[in-house]
Amino acid sequence: ARTALLDEMDRLNIKQLMHHITKEILSDGVAVFTEDGEEKRIKVDSVIAAVGSTPDPDDMERLAEECTKYGVNYEIAGDCSRTGSVLHAVRDGYVSAMLIG
Repeated sequence: ARTALLDEMDRLNIKQLMHHITKEILSDGVAVFTEDGEEKRIKVDSVIAAVGSTPDPDDMERLAEECTKYGVNYEIAGDCSRTGSVLHAVRDGYVSAMLIG
């Protein structure tokens, strides 16, 4: 499932930004800090937060509010929506990407 998701992301020219810290979600993109600490602004159509840890419901609520405020498409997937297995998380990520993309 993970390979299929990555292949589909490549086909659709969806880029992953790993090791970045989101500073702010903007109306036309995001402001991030790179792994080297450089601040960059990136134009995006959608934002998918994949954090690999147990979510804080308050953080999820704030993220949803910010996305809604700026008209950014978002989906809640994996353990952010329910505790499950890696298989469920990968499947949720795939479905979310297809809904947004």
